[in-house]
Amino acid sequence: QPLHLDGDLLPDEARDGLERRVAERTADLARVNRRFEAALAASGVTVFSQDDRLAYTWISKDELGRTPEQFIGRTDAEVIPPADQAPIIALKQGVLDSGRPARAEVTAGGKWYDLSVEPLHEEPGLICGAVDITARKQDEARIRFLFNEVKHRVGNLLAVAQAMLRQTAETSTTVEELVERYGQRLRALGGSQQLLVRERPRQAGLREVIESQLGHLEAARFHLDGPPVVLDDAAVLHIGMALHELATNAAKYGALSVPGGQVSITWA
Repeated sequence: QPLHLDGDLLPDEARDGLERRVAERTADLARVNRRFEAALAASGVTVFSQDDRLAYTWISKDELGRTPEQFIGRTDAEVIPPADQAPIIALKQGVLDSGRPARAEVTAGGKWYDLSVEPLHEEPGLICGAVDITARKQDEARIRFLFNEVKHRVGNLLAVAQAMLRQTAETSTTVEELVERYGQRLRALGGSQQLLVRERPRQAGLREVIESQLGHLEAARFHLDGPPVVLDDAAVLHIGMALHELATNAAKYGALSVPGGQVSITWA
């Protein structure tokens, strides 16, 4: 149909120009929307809007195992697992009531999110952004675990080293003998500790503990026989030190002090 302006038909040239500008603006808007969607996809941010009843009016992508269509018209009470709803709804309701933006780290559906909530100014409602920070939270948990492991192991090592020093001092007749014997025991303790760092946290196999303490001796002179046994960290340290003492005695006074001597270690 011909376009009208104040009751008059637009000239063909004006009409063509207007249609061209509308087409250009439509293409520009489509390009901006594509860039916006690409930016959202690359950022990992889920953006969504909700009305004053906290019903979803728009969401940028799938979330919580639901498609965007499954969010529209539903409230947080209908889409968020019941155990996770209270802090999220309280945060959003606080923004609706105060008109001030808010931000918090929340959990939903087994994931962690950095949730930002802003009030809409043109109409009652909210615009929100949620960033999945589950990987970061898992990293933080691992760091806390490792920190606690370090504290635990340092405490154990200091206690064992102190006990070793007292015992070595009581049976040494000279400073030189004390330094030599204590140094050997510290190296044995270090061998056990390396196993605990290399293997599963706070665990190591008995055979590996034995081999770590006897590695400086001739392997052909030892016979090991026993099933796989996993030791916790305290057992690794104590059994490792006992093996060191037994091997030292054997090298000085026992089977390892004579040519062809053999040592058998068995466990069940």
